[in-house]
Amino acid sequence: LDDYEEGTWTPTLPNGGTLTNMGSYYTKIGRLVSVTFHANNVAPTNNGTEFHIGGLPFTCSNLSGFYGGGSFNYAGDSNLNGWLPIISNNSTIIYFHVSTGASNQRTNADYVTASSGGVDSIIITATYMT
Repeated sequence: LDDYEEGTWTPTLPNGGTLTNMGSYYTKIGRLVSVTFHANNVAPTNNGTEFHIGGLPFTCSNLSGFYGGGSFNYAGDSNLNGWLPIISNNSTIIYFHVSTGASNQRTNADYVTASSGGVDSIIITATYMT
């Protein structure tokens, strides 16, 4: 436990849109990073680009095939059932797949549809290795 750190980070919508950061925190113990955030007024640009939450405090490990993952703790009025937050190797973004195993990633337009207009609050917790 000689490599322990905690702090705040700033989530972004790198593929367009705005959000209000209500609180975003991380804890890093060795190579293990746990993040949580509460974003309000999440409003991605309504387009076909992948829905990403960016700005993670550390880059995910670049080990081949390694992914981090998480869960929604709250999704406001959105119908995000089956959306899985995933952190791919060598990145600082969270992207989203559906739990049915479908190969397509969720898009900004998917989020807008699921949130009945695209403005909602979300709370996500995720864990990954650096």
